Amino acid sequence: MIPLISSVENLFRNLILETNSNTHLPNSASVFLANSSLNLIKDKMKILEIGSGIGHVSLVLSKLFKNCHFTGIEIQKELYELSKRNRIINKCENVKFINDNIANISSYFEHESFDLIISNPPHYTSGRESLKNDRKIARTFGEDDIISFVLNSWKMIKNKKTISYVVHNNTFRSFFYHSIKNNLEPYEIIPALGEKSKNIQLINIKVRKNGGKNLNFKRPYII
Repeated sequence: MIPLISSVENLFRNLILETNSNTHLPNSASVFLANSSLNLIKDKMKILEIGSGIGHVSLVLSKLFKNCHFTGIEIQKELYELSKRNRIINKCENVKFINDNIANISSYFEHESFDLIISNPPHYTSGRESLKNDRKIARTFGEDDIISFVLNSWKMIKNKKTISYVVHNNTFRSFFYHSIKNNLEPYEIIPALGEKSKNIQLINIKVRKNGGKNLNFKRPYII
């Protein structure tokens, strides 16, 4: 039985989270990523979250799917330490976190180790500056970063299995292009609209390793 979207939102509200900045707390992208993952998760899956931050997405999903195992990888040491504490505070035993760059993921796991990969990567290209360094790392992404992200996702995902990204308009084209280039075939796109502006703010793109060529566009999600 797939959990209700309202259940996910309530779990986010009820998490007890330590953080060093409001930048890293759950937001509309976090909830969108979790909700768009619900119908992808099956019993006893191994799931990887890339860019897990302080851990909230993996923690919420681990509470809903207690027979699955979640791994989060986070490049920022401070956020990783917070995610470990948040895991203990929220009593999520089926989650672990790794502090490293996704480029080094093969040092921890064999290729094709995961049944599902999820991620809400940084939203902006590296040309957009931020006053705070941690905010800049969390929100900016260059083309080389996207290539590494996609290539290492391809290495870790099992054949015919899904990778689900929630991306910003600024990075959608690059993720779409490099996914296809690496035999990660897009099969579903869900735009997320702002409740007031009605403009597309985020896009969920699901790709399948060595998948087919059919691409479905789903009804917009309201954030």
